[in-house]
Amino acid sequence: MNVQTIGVVVHPTSDAAQRAYEEIVELASSVGVQVVDATLGGRADLILSLGGDGTMLRAAREAVRRGIPLLGVNLGRMGFLASAEVGNLKAAVEAIELGDYTIELRMMLDGAATIGGEPLAAAAALNEIVVEKPTPSKVVDVEVFVGDEEVARYTADGFIIATSTGSTAYSLSAGGPVVEPEVNVMVLTPVCPHSIRWRSVVVGPTRPVTVRLVDGGGALSADGRHVVQLPPAAAVTVQPHKEPLRLVRLGGDGGFFLRFQSRFGPGSYRPT
Repeated sequence: MNVQTIGVVVHPTSDAAQRAYEEIVELASSVGVQVVDATLGGRADLILSLGGDGTMLRAAREAVRRGIPLLGVNLGRMGFLASAEVGNLKAAVEAIELGDYTIELRMMLDGAATIGGEPLAAAAALNEIVVEKPTPSKVVDVEVFVGDEEVARYTADGFIIATSTGSTAYSLSAGGPVVEPEVNVMVLTPVCPHSIRWRSVVVGPTRPVTVRLVDGGGALSADGRHVVQLPPAAAVTVQPHKEPLRLVRLGGDGGFFLRFQSRFGPGSYRPT
């Protein structure tokens, strides 16, 4: 990867992110690399995320749209997707210049909401697409299909369709399994289901997953962003995005389970 221009996505309200941006501009210019704001368009060879997990997810959509790799710099609490730390930006720039990195392909999701066959909204996500309750006092009543085959009918606070990457995010909090990111599957997890027999289901990527509202409305979100309110009888169909995210891992970053232990093990929480 020949990086001549870095497109940066910066947390909009973080002073630490702004300072990191200024440092990146200085470090990159010292090796002849230009830095631009990725959200303004323009050519770039690499997207750099400066912020927490939310910024990283926003940057992922930009990277996939452009078809270029993404490197995350963690300034948040978890930073599970990030490969660089804000305190060592010089080493990150040097690693990119020297080619000391690998690129992991991460499956993303496309979600399409419809009513009576007419489109309502569409969204892309790296972690998960969720059909959730429309208001705090309500639940969702949904039928879930994989292809043409019905999985079950659920009454719950919501229903998550997650990627392997997203298996360590909302789905994990809802009791779903941890899946290695190299495994291209979709993890179906109900949120606070009204039956102890309902558990996560892991399905392959070849058939779409459809979540259909049976009784009452709901809401559609993607990677924590509200997309649209769903009227009764709406359906959400989820399938793999046509292009994967190309996620940069710097040399010495360690394997998936080492990162998992460092983020989720005892004493791993780091408040900001």
